[in-house]
Amino acid sequence: MHMKDASNNPQQAPRSDKKEPHEATEIETIEREQRAVVERMMQVQIQQARVKHLLDVLQSLDDDEGHD
Repeated sequence: MHMKDASNNPQQAPRSDKKEPHEATEIETIEREQRAVVERMMQVQIQQARVKHLLDVLQSLDDDEGHD
């Protein structure tokens, strides 16, 4: 990778200017996939919170029935 070269010479142009088209496309694809994974993780966390809430409600109802 070119990162080592860039760190040795701070006066070089930013890495994005030196990337080959294929490398830039591959990086964009990886970044897009990472965003999709993060978005999916957030959706799963929301669903997890909803399920926990539903379980709490069910347990509360069960506790109420046990006291009757």
